[in-house]
Amino acid sequence: MVRALVRFAGVAAFIAVGGCDRLGMGKVSEPVKPPEIGRYVIVHSPQVERDVILLDTVTGKTWSRVELSDVVDEPVAWEPMPQLNTPADLAALTAAHGMKAQPPPKAPPAGGQQWPGTPTTPPN
Repeated sequence: MVRALVRFAGVAAFIAVGGCDRLGMGKVSEPVKPPEIGRYVIVHSPQVERDVILLDTVTGKTWSRVELSDVVDEPVAWEPMPQLNTPADLAALTAAHGMKAQPPPKAPPAGGQQWPGTPTTPPN
C-alpha cells in the first residue's frame, strides 16, 4: 500500500513539474467544434399561418417568408428582416424609409357635447 502511494505521489509530481509536456503528452489540441445541427429554426405563428420566420440560432438573424407574386408560379423566398436592437438601429431604419404622416387630431364634438368615454361631472 505504501509503494502504491509513493508511485502515485511520484506520478503526480512528474505531471506537476511538466513531465507530460516533455513526453509530448501535455500538448492541448484545439477543441473539436460540433456540427451545427439545428442551427436554423423555422418558427410560425399559431394565430396566422402566413407568419413564418427563419431564425439563425447562432447569429440571431431572422428572415420572413415571402411569396414573389410578380414572378410566374409565385415562388416562395426568405427575405432578411432588419434588426432593431438599439435606438440607433431604429433611427437608421426611419432615415432610410421615412415616417408615415400622422393624421391630424380630431376636432372636439360640436354643441358642447363631450368626447365619447369621458366622464361627466354631475350637476351640483
